[in-house]
Amino acid sequence: MQTTGQTTLPPGLGHEGHPFDLDDSDDANGWVGVISRIDSAQEFKDTIDRGEIAFNYGVYFEYKTQSWESNLTNFPLGTPVSVGNGVGQISYEPVNLKTYSPDLWAKVGFGSFLIEAELAGQFGSADVAIAPPGSIDAPFTVNHYNLRKLGGSARATFRAFEGKLRLGVEGGFASGDGYVNIPQGATNLAYGSPLGNSLTPAGIVLAPSGTTLTQFAFNRDYQIDLLLWRHLIGAVSNAAYVKPFLQYDVTRSIGFKIANVTSFALHKEATPGDGRIYGTEFDGELGYAGNGMFLGISYGVLFPLGAMGHPTELAAYTNGPLALTNTGSASTAHTIQSRFVLAF
Repeated sequence: MQTTGQTTLPPGLGHEGHPFDLDDSDDANGWVGVISRIDSAQEFKDTIDRGEIAFNYGVYFEYKTQSWESNLTNFPLGTPVSVGNGVGQISYEPVNLKTYSPDLWAKVGFGSFLIEAELAGQFGSADVAIAPPGSIDAPFTVNHYNLRKLGGSARATFRAFEGKLRLGVEGGFASGDGYVNIPQGATNLAYGSPLGNSLTPAGIVLAPSGTTLTQFAFNRDYQIDLLLWRHLIGAVSNAAYVKPFLQYDVTRSIGFKIANVTSFALHKEATPGDGRIYGTEFDGELGYAGNGMFLGISYGVLFPLGAMGHPTELAAYTNGPLALTNTGSASTAHTIQSRFVLAF
């Protein structure tokens, strides 16, 4: 976004500290359509208690476009734009983004069973402007990328003993690609390569024009465990997982739950260990809820397998300015967490 804070003579005169948009061509425009039926929790339960089938659903679709974007790399905020003399740097680049994002969701309850599933995708295309080394603005080349991303999850739950016992299994997947994180061995999505960056002995290179990008990532707020996806990787991506779980209410106020999450890589070449299995994790929680208060303690242990190791390092990271020693076998990880929630 080009603002008055980036103009010269002097920058943002009369609006110091409060820049406003000068041009709309870098804005993203989105159109959303939704068809849904979502009952309240009590209405859904009452339908099941009457011996009927409770069915909720949702269809979401978003179409988004964006023609240009601003690249503020190395731009000092509050300074005038003056390309080439080091005072300020800004690039106004074509992105030509066009995406189609469908999302299907359904929840069915009958008798003692509850089944819920969601499938989401993102399809379309985008351009990335690549400036020559040492250049800030044009001339630049444009790489074109196709977007083909897909993810989903499903959960089935069985209730017994007047709803006190809940047994179930959850599974999900998120498409990925064959590009490793940079630096090698770093597993979090913060070091990911959404544009297909890869590391070669000569250094970091961008995937060629025409590449199809397929890496889908779950919303970070959708947390399925305590360690692997919540912290080490950040969100489910390039993976399929299965999660059996058990939850039991000992009293009206005290309950516990345990779960196992075993995760597999869809593109093993994108993992630091070039392995098919990320690992298996066991999580448990004991909690007390009552009088508007919740107090709980959780424990998780992760047994990492081949995909989480890092046996080799490319030359670009063992020599020169990018030198980094990041090899070794992954070891067992533990976490103990506590929660205190007060509602008012």
